[in-house]
Amino acid sequence: MNFLYPQNAVFGLAVLIILLFNRKIKFTHLEFFKHKKFFYINILDILILLSLTLLIMYPVTNKTINIPFTTNYSLNLNRDKKHVIIILDVSTSMEKNVIDNQDYFEEEKENAIYEILKNKGNYIMLVVFEGDYKIIQDFTTDTRELISKVNSLKTNMVTNVGGSMIRDTVAGIINSFAFLNPEIIVHSDGCFNDDSSISKKELKKLVSKVNIRYIPYGIDKENDFYLSIFKPKKTKQTKIVNKNKTLYKTVQYQTFDNRFIFLALIFLIIKILKVRFENRFNFT
Repeated sequence: MNFLYPQNAVFGLAVLIILLFNRKIKFTHLEFFKHKKFFYINILDILILLSLTLLIMYPVTNKTINIPFTTNYSLNLNRDKKHVIIILDVSTSMEKNVIDNQDYFEEEKENAIYEILKNKGNYIMLVVFEGDYKIIQDFTTDTRELISKVNSLKTNMVTNVGGSMIRDTVAGIINSFAFLNPEIIVHSDGCFNDDSSISKKELKKLVSKVNIRYIPYGIDKENDFYLSIFKPKKTKQTKIVNKNKTLYKTVQYQTFDNRFIFLALIFLIIKILKVRFENRFNFT
């Protein structure tokens, strides 16, 4: 919880100062306290003042919701255009491979730009991965935008932690977009430290009917495995179909915290009852 107008606390402070300088004198019971007197501030008044002060400071709480929305991929389908998904490895091992001490990151970006230019006019999606994966550009024919996204790539740009998850990345993309019959191009150095949940056996079965090819970097033995299972295949011509996909957008917003309204009302009711009945049961 925070406050939109914390500066309004000065009004509550001003009222508190007025109360301090206008304290009432209350005499204690003569028999028990021998005519002593003392100054006091009514605690109930302080509570009312505090709750009202917090109200004018406008308390808000932060909330997060996931808003579902539907994307109709039929808008992207065209008989004369194909769909290309370029998957790029942005793990730190690409920047300086631990096996042969080579920097493949710039080479990977150059190859990706080449693929973009070669497929100019087709629908192209860009996906990056390390410890997780992310779609950095949905299907588009905007070559300039695609090249700009490739040039802006940085290592560990998905989680800022690092790691590698090539198998989960490929599986996630296939499960999401296989209905488009896309050409998938995977760039990686093999990901010897892959922390994916899907096994090699499961991935091999998943890619068996997909048009996918692998661009290896370095001499990691994992490259041989992916080269053996990522092979281009003939696919049927994409048809115009109505295909909806539900996605979720995370939205954060602030909402008024009304708890202090109820507190202020409770204290005010107690105050009214106290003033109304304080002398009714006063026995002398």
